[in-house]
Amino acid sequence: MAAWTGADGVLPDPAPDVGDAAAIDALGGRLAETDAALHGLVARAEGLAGTLAGQESLTTARIVRAVRRSDVFATEVARTAGHGGAVLRDHAREARDLADRASAIRSTVDDTMGTIAAIRSALTGLGVAGLGPWTWRPPGSARGRLGDHALGLQLSAGADAVDAARAAERSALLTRWRQAEQTVDAALARWAELQAARGELDARTASRLGEPALVARLGGLDAATGTAAATAIGGWAHATGAVLAELERLDGDPEQVAALWARTDAAARERLVTEASLVIGNLAGIPLAVRIRANRLTAERELGRLERRLRATVEPSTRAGLLTRIAFLRRVVAGDAVDDDRPPVHLVGYSPAEDRIITLHGSLAGLERVLIVVPGTGTELTHLVDGQATALAESVRRTSPGTAVLVHRDGPWVTWTGDGANTDVTRLRELGDDLARLRRALATELPEDVPVGAVGHSAGMSVVSGAELAGARFDTVHSLAGSFLLPGWRPVKGTEYVHYQYGFDGINALELPRTLQGAGIATPFATPPFERRVFDPAEEPQHEDDPVANHIRVFDGEERNPRVIDGIRRDIEE
Repeated sequence: MAAWTGADGVLPDPAPDVGDAAAIDALGGRLAETDAALHGLVARAEGLAGTLAGQESLTTARIVRAVRRSDVFATEVARTAGHGGAVLRDHAREARDLADRASAIRSTVDDTMGTIAAIRSALTGLGVAGLGPWTWRPPGSARGRLGDHALGLQLSAGADAVDAARAAERSALLTRWRQAEQTVDAALARWAELQAARGELDARTASRLGEPALVARLGGLDAATGTAAATAIGGWAHATGAVLAELERLDGDPEQVAALWARTDAAARERLVTEASLVIGNLAGIPLAVRIRANRLTAERELGRLERRLRATVEPSTRAGLLTRIAFLRRVVAGDAVDDDRPPVHLVGYSPAEDRIITLHGSLAGLERVLIVVPGTGTELTHLVDGQATALAESVRRTSPGTAVLVHRDGPWVTWTGDGANTDVTRLRELGDDLARLRRALATELPEDVPVGAVGHSAGMSVVSGAELAGARFDTVHSLAGSFLLPGWRPVKGTEYVHYQYGFDGINALELPRTLQGAGIATPFATPPFERRVFDPAEEPQHEDDPVANHIRVFDGEERNPRVIDGIRRDIEE
């Protein structure tokens, strides 16, 4: 299945349509109404002052001076409101045009990415192997353009390895792929032009407003107007201010993030969740319940965009992908209010543009234990959407009440080849560091007596070992056909280690050099203190005694994998 990479994974920030043109226009209208009302007040005040001035007394003289001071202030505020309203309404007209053009570019990129995904699928069907999980890379990327990469794979197979018709079909597909890349390149160029135009518009608007002085005066009209002006013009970043900037600066330090969040007042926290949901929903140290709510808002916005795109899409495979994503997002938005027997979908992390997703299975209420599941090589974001990578987590949730299971795929995941491959120790350490941050974040809000375990499938076990190298401590570690342990790994005192597999697993081949030559990489299968639990595939339902099938099956749900599910349940509950 192709990676979930649409416009959000290609078009760079800042978006030219940041802010809300309708809100800007509405605010301009409000200020124009304020201008008219204040001018009426000034006229009435002048009439009152003229009447009182004819009465010669010390008291009336004082009242006249007070009225005229208020008159001067009201005139100034009216001038401010009238000018600000005109500027904002001009800004809204231009911003709306930029937003329409940005939306058209997003649709083009979304559709083209769907085309590339379909081409990749067709190439795989024609025998082009080794494409691996895929994300967009811009022109000039050190990792190369993907059409050229596929062409190299085709040529390396040898021209005589395929018949002429299949070779021609592959060549045609590769030509379409490169043409699609050129379409995206052109869209990126237009996007950059819109970004520049938006920057010029914002600068021109700020100059006309006399920002920040005029915006500050607008704030004197009512408590919300100044913030609304800044938000409408600049988007959420202008409204959340110093707290958001400091939270982002602390990203990577969950303890400091948690401390800052705790001392931020409730109103500001609420504003951050609603206005900066993408940041708050993915920040280690923000409470899980808050991250879930923020990601629900992000999902709701994305859902609306995808539903609009679906109405304009006719290509069958693109529509099918959109329908799967829309169904998933609807369950996320519904939260606990799902209207069927299936469990709700909660997201502890979610940013499609950054290829990040962390799902929660189970409830945070009445929590007795937490299990973090780390999937293996080639797991794509879509595999958590369609349930392929969450079957084991759901089975544990069903069979172990009181257990909350997190499936952790926080960023571009382990691939089969190239940068980020399951042999790339540097990348595996980085992913281990990410997992260690999640573990530290859990420690900021969980009671000390709530145990936290980790499950690593295939290369996910390498990531778990990297987290332990980064200082993470788990009560239990469960290797499911786990790949190699990172260099320098040592068991953590007090942690229970168990390794599960069926029969002969393909990953066992990694042990052969060490077995035959006494040197090589170490896997949990043959490394103390892992307790080895090897099940006979023939004793299980729907069995296949095949090294690859065994490797996949150990990460399946309870229907095909009951002994592993039951073993994990016993490990974490005893």
